[in-house]
Amino acid sequence: MQRLTRLRAVSLPECGLLAEALVALALASLVVSVFPFRVIGNWASGRSGAAAPPQARRAAISRVRWAVSACARRVPFRAKCFEQGLAALWMLRRRGVSATLHFGAAHEHESLVAHVWITADDEAVIGCEIKDRFFELVRFPRVERSADA
Repeated sequence: MQRLTRLRAVSLPECGLLAEALVALALASLVVSVFPFRVIGNWASGRSGAAAPPQARRAAISRVRWAVSACARRVPFRAKCFEQGLAALWMLRRRGVSATLHFGAAHEHESLVAHVWITADDEAVIGCEIKDRFFELVRFPRVERSADA
């Protein structure tokens, strides 16, 4: 009953954003299960379209963070950090916000674990609350090294 009450409090634009996040998470789950990391990395290296103004960027980051996190907790399919990161990246790009997908690894409990997090404008979007436990292996888009380095 409490979930139904909370759903009634969601505005129509927020319902649309939740629907978009649901579709993005489903597609991301499919992509992660079907395509090799190299292909996903190439896609994640793409750029967004026309840049949104700073105020719109901050609002988009906040709304996308909320929608992806809310949906990921409730979907019946895999929506862990990698799927959430891809969904957020896709949604931010649609809004003209350039974002970076970070892929890291750590040694925990006798095994190697991986984690994905997203940043935009040096702001945490998805997965950043535990990023300090991981060594960043690669980021997309990749940082270009200058010839002087």
